[in-house]
Amino acid sequence: MKNKLILLIFLLEIIFLSSIISVESFPEENKKQSFSNLKKHDPIIISSNEQFSLFPGNGTKENPYRIENYSISTPYLYGIYIKGTSVYFVIQNCFINAGQRRSAIYISFVANGTAVIKNNTIVQSNYGIEILYTDSSIIENNTIENHKNSGIKISSSHFTTISSNHIRKNGGHGIFLDVANYSTMHKNVIEDNLGNGIYSVFSYFSNFSSNYLSHDIVFFYEQETEMYNSCFFSNNLINGLPISINIDKKGEIISGDLGFLMIVNCFNLTITNLNVTESDTGIYIYNSEDIIISNSTLKSTHQESIIISKSENVIFDKNIISYSSKTAINIYFSSNIYLCDNLFFRNYYGIEIDDSFNCSIVYNTFEQNINYAILLKSNSSLVSVHHNLFINNNFLGNSQAYDEGQNNIWYDKETKKGNYWSDYEKEGVYSIDGSAHSYDPFPEGKKETTSTPFYFLSISSSLIFLYITKKKLRKRKIG
Repeated sequence: MKNKLILLIFLLEIIFLSSIISVESFPEENKKQSFSNLKKHDPIIISSNEQFSLFPGNGTKENPYRIENYSISTPYLYGIYIKGTSVYFVIQNCFINAGQRRSAIYISFVANGTAVIKNNTIVQSNYGIEILYTDSSIIENNTIENHKNSGIKISSSHFTTISSNHIRKNGGHGIFLDVANYSTMHKNVIEDNLGNGIYSVFSYFSNFSSNYLSHDIVFFYEQETEMYNSCFFSNNLINGLPISINIDKKGEIISGDLGFLMIVNCFNLTITNLNVTESDTGIYIYNSEDIIISNSTLKSTHQESIIISKSENVIFDKNIISYSSKTAINIYFSSNIYLCDNLFFRNYYGIEIDDSFNCSIVYNTFEQNINYAILLKSNSSLVSVHHNLFINNNFLGNSQAYDEGQNNIWYDKETKKGNYWSDYEKEGVYSIDGSAHSYDPFPEGKKETTSTPFYFLSISSSLIFLYITKKKLRKRKIG
């Protein structure tokens, strides 16, 4: 009977999770354009105003040259290459495939405000659209997908407007802003990119509004607080849930269902009862201190569930992180991080610590993580790991944890207690992989536990309730 109950709980958990991770429908706008009767054309290379004379228009703002209604496919060349021009032009209603070696559309050093790219389908190139040293361009209503690198890359170009595009399944970021000040991202649908949905590097005074992201996030390269404060965010959603951007805040409480939580230069914040599912990264904490994260759930993130960078005095208590495609928690350049009573379940890595010190990892459960439950990199030091349960992690390896840091200890000095290791079956120490040659001198293993941890109850209590309720209803029917 006990085995049947466990089996039923497991099956119900699978059904429950599969219902959660079903993909939501996207907004009706930004649908893929329908192109018909396109004329096949060789790659277009333009490096002077005179070369536009082959196309309709006269190069004025009112009557720009029009590169339109073409199907361009090339395995080695740029699809459309325009450099050093000063006339107005528009690229519209084209299908472009540059074979992942070059950008489908490449524009550089053209006059401000002269470039418009709209209503195109752009696929399977290196970058979809790449713009360099060109200000005030407009990119709108394009479908940009399946590129080797990012869908759109804007470099050293300012005042770019990117609106109503559908950007999906690119090998890099959806939109990559690299020194692109005063950019506007509005009403784009961005989904399933291997990098971030929108990634910004040294780009100030940008406006992000009404963008819909799925399995992606808006992310910034670590910069000074002034950059974050200079940007404007409104009505952006991830998987239908709001994005919470918190900069220079003190003494606040954050809770609820979110698509992504960013904390920058904050002090004394409490995050509790937070739920993040199917995002790229759930929580990003940068240059902050005295942060508490408790009673929260992060599930099925495509990147790290939580990133803690250049922060101190962070408490992570009674949370559940599961099914992260990378690392559940990534900690770097931080100190005084305390992780207690958490469950790390079926992530790729559990906790990764690099360039950080004075961290405590105690009374947690690490179960069925694909790789190491804890990974301490070479510049991690003074990390204390004890009273944790390590259950069937890194099942293809010889140890469930890894340490190449300095002066890290794997037991409690006061109680002389170490950790529970499910694969510990002999007398002596439990060896930790890594160049530090660390070990747990007081390991425990292969014994019956007397109580069920809170986190197992958190995951399974609802399933057990369903089982008991169903059983009672069945008895009533029989009676």
